[in-house]
Amino acid sequence: MKGNWYYLPVEIRAMILEEVARQRHCGWASFAAVSREWQAVLEPRNFLTLKLRISCLEDMEHMINRSAHMVRRIWLHIELPRYTCRSCLGMESKSWSYRHNNIVKDAIVKLFSILSSWKPRDRLVLELSGYTPSDMEHKLNPRAFEPGSHFHDPKHDWHNGIQTWLTDCDIRRLFSSFFHRPPEELLQVPAVTDLVMRRRFRRHMHPAGVRRIVECLPRLQNLVYEPWRHCDMRLKATRDTGMYMEAMIISILEDFNEDVQLGLVAGGAVPAYEDFPFCFELAGALALRSCSLDHLSVSYMLCARQFFENCRHSYNWEHLQSLALTSPSLTPTGNRELINGLLLTAGRAALRMPKLEDLALWNGKRGESCAFIYHKGRQTRDEASLTWRGTWDFNLDEVATWWQRNLAAVQVRYERLQKEVIHSHGDAIYYLRLPRDVIDPESLRQIRQEGMLGGAAAFHGVIGEATEL
Repeated sequence: MKGNWYYLPVEIRAMILEEVARQRHCGWASFAAVSREWQAVLEPRNFLTLKLRISCLEDMEHMINRSAHMVRRIWLHIELPRYTCRSCLGMESKSWSYRHNNIVKDAIVKLFSILSSWKPRDRLVLELSGYTPSDMEHKLNPRAFEPGSHFHDPKHDWHNGIQTWLTDCDIRRLFSSFFHRPPEELLQVPAVTDLVMRRRFRRHMHPAGVRRIVECLPRLQNLVYEPWRHCDMRLKATRDTGMYMEAMIISILEDFNEDVQLGLVAGGAVPAYEDFPFCFELAGALALRSCSLDHLSVSYMLCARQFFENCRHSYNWEHLQSLALTSPSLTPTGNRELINGLLLTAGRAALRMPKLEDLALWNGKRGESCAFIYHKGRQTRDEASLTWRGTWDFNLDEVATWWQRNLAAVQVRYERLQKEVIHSHGDAIYYLRLPRDVIDPESLRQIRQEGMLGGAAAFHGVIGEATEL
């Protein structure tokens, strides 16, 4: 029969199966059971990424024991219990916090127990996230943000499409913390090389919990950590510096939503970003750790000035290829002498970074962004550039003269951005064209989308992405 599958050349059959795997239509994974030929192509694609809920963990060990070597990414999405209107208007009680902590602890302990027997491979990414569906059923009901909506729910302060009251308690519930007492029985998992906790992990994992997880990943190479700027100032002041001490590539973004942040500042829950207390101990720990890193990016969690002040004269960065830091002093109204001093201090540190290819000192928020960028290409070691890119102007003559005299011949460039296109710090990152590892690409997409929505709709965007699995 000329229409038979096996009359097609092997190469054509393989191309068809690859396309089936790429399109991922409903039920495509079951096609692997058709034959060994189909299994050989489709099964590796099917097991490439495992998206798990807590209920999946009971059967996971038996289901994929034979195919574990094919897995390259595991995403554990922890769904917390729903709450009712009786408790939606206040902070989470201690009993609820304790219950959440046990759910998260049991899920992570179970997953690590399963993964502890997996053999190391080139790369295995572990991503953690969590939420409760009730976040979208009360004050943040998604029906309120539909086009043309006149959503009316007085119980939750919605009156004909307008939300008349959103308190800091409402916001604190959304970003409440758990995993305060990480379990000692957490097993070592040598197979995992990358740990990812993106901004969609809105519930705040206590720093001690993050540290315990990192301690159990002895082959950790990449850490992507995007915690939300937390309402609890005690956690900000006592952030655990040990959590970052294992990976070779570290990307940290302390994320925020500007509309939410303005509400918290107005209510006195948190200070403005310019007055936000940075952790001096964290700056010192990361400065020391950076001496052994290949790439380091820390956005909004600490000030670049603090970082360099903690760099001792004995520090040398033999491996560091890229460094990106934020500074709240990089604003149009900032002190010009202090800004120049920061850029010169960065230059003195760069003298001890023989492999440095990219250095970025930057800052950005709605309507405002700037970056000082040093770039030296890997293939053109004798050519380098200093670029000022932003929505406001700054003269680099003094800085460029010093860099040219002490480092290398540099080309000086100025690029002006239109402030009208900067709707969020995500837009700032995008238009500043910052070096790699500043932010996870998916997180950047989310922030920019929220910035375009603006206002309460942006707050809905914050929680909406977390429900996808």
